[in-house]
Amino acid sequence: MSTDVCGRLDGHSVDQRSEAHVGATAGQSNLAYEQIKRAIIAGDLTTGQVISESQLAALCNVSRTPIREAVQRLEMEQFLVRGERGLTVPDPTPGDIYEIYETRGILETANARLAAERRTNLDLANITHLTADARAITDRSIAAITTANLEFARAIWRASHNQSLAETLERLGTPHVRFGGSSTLSMPGQWDKVLAHHSAMLDAIEVRDADRAAELASAHIADVRDVRIRMWHDRNRGVTADLGSVATPV
Repeated sequence: MSTDVCGRLDGHSVDQRSEAHVGATAGQSNLAYEQIKRAIIAGDLTTGQVISESQLAALCNVSRTPIREAVQRLEMEQFLVRGERGLTVPDPTPGDIYEIYETRGILETANARLAAERRTNLDLANITHLTADARAITDRSIAAITTANLEFARAIWRASHNQSLAETLERLGTPHVRFGGSSTLSMPGQWDKVLAHHSAMLDAIEVRDADRAAELASAHIADVRDVRIRMWHDRNRGVTADLGSVATPV
């Protein structure tokens, strides 16, 4: 069996085979990333639980290489942290929660303002459709309403027509669910408040009222932040909260 100087083997380019292998590994890494993230969001991988890469490889039914790549992404997004004992799902303090929602509040407010100013008719039609779909949900399962809420948020992010801002909010707007495992939408009355927010935001964006859209976004994130912190206290009764240097509003 011979090869020529171009690196061909049995009629196939070695470079082509290498590229195909890299592509397959990248595909497995993306699938592993999504599967592990879903397991964290669902609470199947719990806060404080020590997790090895071999366990994750078995969970995703892939080799260690794509797992390492997936873990690197999840560490960057703070779904996983690496300590002396290995990988764990982070258990944030109220200060951590406050900080990420403070960041989200700033960005969501700016995004809502841009969405009201820049939205197209297609954007408006999509937001209107998603608002109606959310109201039409009858079973109100957590899976159904969290999906509907995220799709609405993504429509607002896209309507700003600022890809960098939308991508940043995608990273910040989904990892917050790792805080405590449960969605804030599991709290009584929270979904009704979110539906009211959707309708008000739609109205503001429709008439291009940028100030109103920004006000709604800021108030919504502050409300969700406060609910998340209350959930932390409910889950950690008897634990003294350390808010660090973050000032909690009265």
